[in-house]
Amino acid sequence: MVPARLLPRRLATWAEAVATLRRDFIAAQGRPPRLLRPRAFSDKMQWRKLFQPDPRFAVFCDKLATRDYVAARAGEGVLVPLLWQGATPEAIPFERLEPPYVLKPSHSCGCFAMVRPGETPDPALLRAMASEWLSYCHGTARIEPGYIGVPRRLMAERMLLAPDGGPPREYKLLVFDGRVGLVQVVDRLPRGFRVAYHDRDWAPVAIHFNTPASDLALPDAARRAAIITLAERLAAGLDHLRVDLYDTAAGLHVGELTCYSWSGLGRTTPPEADVRLGALWRIEAPARRALAAVAFGRWGGSLIAVS
Repeated sequence: MVPARLLPRRLATWAEAVATLRRDFIAAQGRPPRLLRPRAFSDKMQWRKLFQPDPRFAVFCDKLATRDYVAARAGEGVLVPLLWQGATPEAIPFERLEPPYVLKPSHSCGCFAMVRPGETPDPALLRAMASEWLSYCHGTARIEPGYIGVPRRLMAERMLLAPDGGPPREYKLLVFDGRVGLVQVVDRLPRGFRVAYHDRDWAPVAIHFNTPASDLALPDAARRAAIITLAERLAAGLDHLRVDLYDTAAGLHVGELTCYSWSGLGRTTPPEADVRLGALWRIEAPARRALAAVAFGRWGGSLIAVS
């Protein structure tokens, strides 16, 4: 392989992205990714990260823009209450934010600070954290180009609670071509969490990512139907989208819409389940589209859409 430093800048960008992606994938999955003829879910996610440009991804990677998308498709009633948004740590109005709430960046994933009921926040500490968030680009760090170019802002949302005061149950639904293919149920505990996996009809399926599956009680039939309907409404028109929902006493709330589910790095048990899940995700002419993207586009920038 020609060193990236010896290639034209556009091709060097591709080489750097592919090298970083391969390194991270091998560390997580124990094998190289299959990029031109992907079959497994994890491989198809790497293909998306490199070769599938879609302007909607920038919306899903922007937590504030996602709110507008969700409201347009499902109404404002499913949004988590937004308490504040702004561009600088100095502007965070701690004196007006009443706990419990969650402070987070709008342009990243996995970064947040929780101020729980009855807690007194440390403004200096939280502003320092927020400053670090604003300096971080999730897109280049994780080879997820939808995050590149998203405005870097801060936001505070009301912390959702279950009736007992603990965290609410989460449902992470993997939707393919507008149809739910897998439901991950997550109950968060004081230490760790328990998960279960079901198909669209809520039958248990023999698959789990990293954490072993548990036997969890499910909501009633009406709630289950509402969960499926909401997820499919939000993901309609996309070949794959993950819809994260919180189930609270006040109803269902949308957490995130994720186009890079777990970055495709979660290992499935059994291993062949990765291929079974990948079979639900249809990608037309992956090799041709990949080669066209490299030939005519620039990774993370002006990628062309090849139909």
